[in-house]
Amino acid sequence: ICPVLAFGDSGKGKHRICPRDGKMDCSIVDAVEGQHRGRATHFVSWCWDYTLDEFTGSIRSWLLKENLCPDDTFLWVCFFCNNQ
Repeated sequence: ICPVLAFGDSGKGKHRICPRDGKMDCSIVDAVEGQHRGRATHFVSWCWDYTLDEFTGSIRSWLLKENLCPDDTFLWVCFFCNNQ
């Protein structure tokens, strides 16, 4: 996940102003379009060993099991929210 979304000049937050500190380069969540971010409804703990398929598949399964609407569910995941 990290090499695709966060590394180098192609990183999602690269060359964008952070809305919290006004400095260059922001977190991934600040770089995605507004409809894909919102106040967190759930916290997700994860580790770097998960593949993208495992991570997204687990989230999909959980949403179905809990009968949650993806459009109304916002996850706090450190990798996407922290400007690391």
